[in-house]
Amino acid sequence: MNTSRKSDMSVIAGFEYQRDANWNPLSIARGDDSAVHYEHDASNHLVGETHKDDQGQQVYAWEGDA
Repeated sequence: MNTSRKSDMSVIAGFEYQRDANWNPLSIARGDDSAVHYEHDASNHLVGETHKDDQGQQVYAWEGDA
């Protein structure tokens, strides 16, 4: 997990990224257990995004045209 820290080394935020074979982002997991998941079409265009809270419940999503 990547972390951002203050000058006193306390953690501000932590993130873990996952990418596909074409280097498109698939998900970003945050240190607070919330996450963002991404969907891409065959041309590598972003066509969807889903945000989930720390309980895994969807809090926001959108889908675009492929």
